[in-house]
Amino acid sequence: MGGDVINAGRLVLYRAGLRVAKSELASG
Repeated sequence: MGGDVINAGRLVLYRAGLRVAKSELASG
């Protein structure tokens, strides 16, 4: 129970992290 919520949260954090990494690579 609640596993789907945790997985969804991880996916959001993972995608946000990729976005930050891409922006940092593009700027630096």
